[in-house]
Amino acid sequence: QGADTSAAALGHFFAKAATGQEKVLIIKTDLYTAEITTHGGLIRKWELQKYLTWDKEPVQLVDFDKGGDYSLLFTSSDGKLIDTKNLYFESDFPAWKTVTLNGESSFTVDLVLSVGDGHSITKRYTFTNGKYSFDTEFLFKGMDQIVSNYEYQIVWENGLRYAEHNSVDESSFAMAYVYSGGELAEVDASKVGEPVKRDINGNTDWVSTRNKYFAVVLLPEPGKAQGAYLEGSRAHMPDKGEKETYALALKMPLKGAPLETEKVSVYLGPLDYDIVKSYGRHLDGMM
Repeated sequence: QGADTSAAALGHFFAKAATGQEKVLIIKTDLYTAEITTHGGLIRKWELQKYLTWDKEPVQLVDFDKGGDYSLLFTSSDGKLIDTKNLYFESDFPAWKTVTLNGESSFTVDLVLSVGDGHSITKRYTFTNGKYSFDTEFLFKGMDQIVSNYEYQIVWENGLRYAEHNSVDESSFAMAYVYSGGELAEVDASKVGEPVKRDINGNTDWVSTRNKYFAVVLLPEPGKAQGAYLEGSRAHMPDKGEKETYALALKMPLKGAPLETEKVSVYLGPLDYDIVKSYGRHLDGMM
């Protein structure tokens, strides 16, 4: 990925997490097959069972070429910008374990980023059959002296992979949205070479990005996120194509307590009106 994972870049607390063992866990449900990796604690693949691309492959929403997505970003108290996508988490599942869910069953797995001496960040993933969303809980244990600025960001960096052959057509539907302060705002990178940015402070209900048929939405618990950051760019593709990519971030508070937790749900699925509307919270505004 070309990231600087040197001790100088990661600093005193996180340098030792730059090395580790990558293990992948596979989750199979009626709606998707997902892969979670200990390298970055990321969602590495998210393949929809019921949708095919133009060349008849299952739709793959996560950009696995970039290692996956859904990381944490913060500044450490020794002044380093830490992106957990570059660090190794630990988990007790055997490599390439497959968990198959059916009925209404669910499965929870903890990925732990240990900083030593009882200091850690846990990403707790819960997958439930029959839903296009998964639930996460972030547990910051003894991190009050290690994370600075009383804030961290939950980041979905690489948008969605495209499913169609015609990228220009698909780009005409590509957008990012933020619902904050009771209003829906959209971000649209409509011109190549002119990135767009939106920095929002204040209570934020959710952030999302969509293409023609699919969306990813980060849904924190109501009243918990204290802002958002969205960035979009449009790039040339082969065959006169163009692709828009949106990075999403939720700004989350850390109060300085010994144990702090936040819950966020992530929707990764079709722009089906009934499904999207069932999540409430004005999510149908992006339809």
